[in-house]
Formats: sequence, structure tokens, C-alpha cells
Amino acid sequence: NVARCPIIHLKQLQNHETKENVDAGSGIIDFGALITLAKDADFVYEQEHFVGTSMDNVQKSLAYILSL
Repeated sequence: NVARCPIIHLKQLQNHETKENVDAGSGIIDFGALITLAKDADFVYEQEHFVGTSMDNVQKSLAYILSL
């Protein structure tokens, strides 16, 4: 119900043990399933740790999310 939860906060995790952030699409969270279930909601993506530059990671993660 989008009225109850209008914005979904997405954050990708590498694995269950370390819970370290990674680029969207390269971790254990199935963003495609979440976006399908909440297709009428808005989304916010957060990533705290980067390999390379933050801009490279933003571009990679955005490309993945837009492909869903």
C-alpha cells in the first residue's frame, strides 16, 4: 500500500555476515523483486562505501536500477 509507505529506502549488502554495502545489483538484495512489489512507490538508494570513486559507483548503480 503506497499510502502507508510512499518511499522505499534501498541499500545493497554484499552478504549476510558482513552486511557491507556494495553497488546495486552486485549484492544479495533482490531489487527487482522489491521494485515489482512496490511499483507505485518512490525509491531512495543509499551506498556508504565505495570501490573507486563515488561518481563511478553512482553511475553503475543507477544504470542497474534503471534497467529493472
